Amino acid sequence: MDCLTVAIWSTDPLTVPGLASVLRARPELHAVPLHGVGDAQAALVAAESITADVCAALDRIAAASSARVVLLTNELTDADLRLAARCGVVSVLPRSVVTTNQLLAAVMSALRTPTPDPAERTARLTGQLERVQRGLLRPRGLGCTPLAPRERDLLRLLADGLDTAEIAHQLAYSERTVKNIVQGLMSRLGLKNRTHAVAFAMRSGVL
Repeated sequence: MDCLTVAIWSTDPLTVPGLASVLRARPELHAVPLHGVGDAQAALVAAESITADVCAALDRIAAASSARVVLLTNELTDADLRLAARCGVVSVLPRSVVTTNQLLAAVMSALRTPTPDPAERTARLTGQLERVQRGLLRPRGLGCTPLAPRERDLLRLLADGLDTAEIAHQLAYSERTVKNIVQGLMSRLGLKNRTHAVAFAMRSGVL
């Protein structure tokens, strides 16, 4: 039986051993920490929401390997979805209610499915996210927020007149991540430019 390597990362280090224990239910799966992602066929990322640390981890995975990513999270905006697709995420599951069987099935599916292009991944994840919200999150009073905390932080910095490099430094993001967030935010909300984005933030009470 071939050994399949899965890199694991979480915003909560105590979660990592638990996820590794779940993966051991399949003898062909071998769990490694994120620094071993270069040799991994898949990656498992767990976080309450998409923070700067999560973005950095996804960027690191995308840069170091072609691993297909299964993302466990309870908050995911449209902008997060597009970023996730660009970084190799092929499946998203609700962290708070996912079962062991669902998690293992998602990891095995990720390992067996040919890697789709980013546009196809985005379409797949959008459909999957809608099913997750409708069937699992909404009945429990959970859901995806229209404006993520990192989007609010970015809008505040835009209002202060910071450019892309300065925002990346302030938020500890890569410049690529900042550009992706801005692009996704403008596309989702129908904003024309950064000035329009700041005006939106003021009207919506972010500033």
